[in-house]
Amino acid sequence: LAIIGALAVACFVKVFGVTFLGEPRKPLPSLPTEAPLTMILPMAVILGCCGVIGIMPLTVVDLLGGGIAAWGGAAGPAAFPATLAPVGWISVGALLFLGLTAILALLQRRAVIAPKRPATWGCGYPQPTSRMQYTAASFAEMLTGLFHWGLWTDIEKGEVRGFFPERSHGADHTPDVILDRMIYPGCHALAWVAFKTRSFLQHGVLGIYLLYSALTTIVLLYILL
Repeated sequence: LAIIGALAVACFVKVFGVTFLGEPRKPLPSLPTEAPLTMILPMAVILGCCGVIGIMPLTVVDLLGGGIAAWGGAAGPAAFPATLAPVGWISVGALLFLGLTAILALLQRRAVIAPKRPATWGCGYPQPTSRMQYTAASFAEMLTGLFHWGLWTDIEKGEVRGFFPERSHGADHTPDVILDRMIYPGCHALAWVAFKTRSFLQHGVLGIYLLYSALTTIVLLYILL
């Protein structure tokens, strides 16, 4: 669960950074507008439920206890022991965190110093462009490098030679291990075998087709009788 949580955080940081940070790579066809209330309200309801469960997990302990009791045969809320998850301390920690966050936000709003608004990926450059900013691959590079032994990333490195190198190109692509490395090659192999089998069996000669029918009939009679 800890690894899944860390990967989820990295995923959402990547999505937020790629979507909302940096400069646009090309002019937008039209100015973006906010989604209508019919789309925002369902997300707000889900967000509220997640917040209530995260801050006050005691509200769902009885429901979880009933489900565990039905599954394991135990009786009552005792099926959800306190040792399984310290739900009380989770609520205390969440409330302390929210209180500390509110205090820091209030202190920041009362600060007199006006915040500076430099370019997102400025890094000290006076005129940064979209080519200098992080991409989706840049955000995921740390994780793909950590799990390179299982992801099998295809890396194309451009060569830079001399003091005045010519234009070079580099790229990397991380395919889906299950889909691209296993399922697709397996399907291609089966398709090749099926094509070769069809080419071997089908010659367009009527006599051979009659022989196939006779052999099939003999095999079926042998199995049934």
